[in-house]
Amino acid sequence: VKKSTKELSVSSSTKNWTYDGTAHTDPVYTVTYGTESGTAILNAESGKYEYELSTGDVVAITPAATATVTHVAEGEVANAFTWTVENEAFYTKGTDTVGKLSITKATLTIKTESANKEYDGKALTADGSITGYVNNETATFEVTGSQTEVGDSKNTYSLTWDGTAVETDYKLSEDIGTLEVKKSTKELSVSSSTKNWT
Repeated sequence: VKKSTKELSVSSSTKNWTYDGTAHTDPVYTVTYGTESGTAILNAESGKYEYELSTGDVVAITPAATATVTHVAEGEVANAFTWTVENEAFYTKGTDTVGKLSITKATLTIKTESANKEYDGKALTADGSITGYVNNETATFEVTGSQTEVGDSKNTYSLTWDGTAVETDYKLSEDIGTLEVKKSTKELSVSSSTKNWT
């Protein structure tokens, strides 16, 4: 009985998730043996992922502890693993393929309101809102727009990452309102007195 010349290899999955504040893994493994291929199945007792070859020997795959990703800033994390096969000496090992795990930014939606009025010498302001935080994370959001003189300006805001939310885990979707102060329609006039003396 000679050593099999068919190459035996394992590949792990590549997957991306939208940020949700939790750690993600994707232990999906494809075993290839010559023209034969299949997906390994978790053995709950051993904690390994197993695939039985046509020879009857079992390939056992162990996920790496590092094959997990939570935050966008981690970039592409290798979906690493190790594996063994029964009667290993009888097989020719091929080249394994290691997938990548990554996180995409969640979206924070920011909306500031529009408003207008006639000039009255007082600053015009309007409200705003922010939605989309994951897992009740926080940052400091404040509407800063103000218009006093006749004219218009954007109803701006400030966002300070001083809470539990991490800036790199979010992208912003903005709907920014306009504050407009119009010329007063009240007529302004001056009159002088009329007087008569003897």
